[in-house]
Amino acid sequence: MKKLLVISILLALLVSLYIHFVEQSVPVSTSTNALREPIDFTYLPGNIYEAVCKAGHPVLVSGWELDNKTRFVFFEGPFKQSSAPGSKVYQYLYKTIESIESDKVSTTLLVHSLDEYQSRAFPEELKQFQLPIIHNIPGELSGLVEILGQWDVELAKKRPQRRRLIYDRRLCIGTKLVSGVYFDVVDGKVVKAKGIKTQEKLSRIIRNIQIFPPDKEFLHYVDHIPETNSAKDVVVKLVLLREAGKQDEALKLLSDQLQNDWIKNNITSQAEKGIPINLDSLKYKATKYTHDSANISIEYYLQNGSLLSFSHKLIKENGRWLVRH
Repeated sequence: MKKLLVISILLALLVSLYIHFVEQSVPVSTSTNALREPIDFTYLPGNIYEAVCKAGHPVLVSGWELDNKTRFVFFEGPFKQSSAPGSKVYQYLYKTIESIESDKVSTTLLVHSLDEYQSRAFPEELKQFQLPIIHNIPGELSGLVEILGQWDVELAKKRPQRRRLIYDRRLCIGTKLVSGVYFDVVDGKVVKAKGIKTQEKLSRIIRNIQIFPPDKEFLHYVDHIPETNSAKDVVVKLVLLREAGKQDEALKLLSDQLQNDWIKNNITSQAEKGIPINLDSLKYKATKYTHDSANISIEYYLQNGSLLSFSHKLIKENGRWLVRH
């Protein structure tokens, strides 16, 4: 019995030592990348943040001894050299950027190991590339906050109880890079989500600026009377007043920012004294239209056959559309 007991203890010790050896010599990766098919590295984009959305979060940011600004950003694969059958597979890939502030990739190389790059690592810079990646939009606001944290801007909507929550930051929606995203929320439920690709458009949304599509063609006034007090309506009124010889009334439609008397007189004076407009010929077109500025082109004939064509810029002052020039 003593002999059996000693053998059991020895066996237990051997098993324990074997497990310890395996744990120490074979690192276990928690990455799900090992389960995916190798990515053809030639399909990865030349923007480092777009690459994050395609390949996942980088695992290392390393420097270069010949240039203290250059950075090598490493991604864990597997990656393959091409889509050809039997193409060689590598565990890692790195993209070179000229500095940590740059997003443009200059070169991309495949490597089997990170060992020679670890000594020049910048672990604090790795956080910059840890973009949030959203694969499925949560249906609840609480789930959204759990993924992205607190939103950056909140806008009230016209509809009761509807809120627009804006995240002004880079993130990935699936494999697509966006400059930001907004979510419309009603009673804690996400009812709409939209990724914004450019920072310019995101800024407009944050400033709550609405951009209307320009008119594709001229609209005839007799068939399309503009909405009252709209920019188009003000331009039409300006034309009708000046061609009727009512300059004093036309002057009231000009912006206070327009100080030049010669320009003011030119905009509001009747084109040809005593010759009225042919109303059936009047047509207009918006070439630009936002919530506070617009460019409107207008054409018409006078009753003597003269063709007139103008383009006016309007701005909104204290809630009123007025002609700037």
